[in-house]
Amino acid sequence: MASPTITVVIPTLNEAESIGQTIDAIPRAPHIHVMIVDGASKDGTQDIARGRGAEVVVEPARATAAPTRRSSRPRRATSS
Repeated sequence: MASPTITVVIPTLNEAESIGQTIDAIPRAPHIHVMIVDGASKDGTQDIARGRGAEVVVEPARATAAPTRRSSRPRRATSS
């Protein structure tokens, strides 16, 4: 039986200073998926997250509440 997929969702808005360390702190395992739901950051947050292997979903509403709401919608995990 395959392990269930665990998705770690991190809402962001201009978190370039800390997002790399945050993602690096998440254990790496085949069943763990990291998703950044970004509120249209302008500081490179999205590029840093992608560089660390996270899936980045952009929520055009520039607030942390909107990405949190969007991330809670049912979603099919993608294979890495």
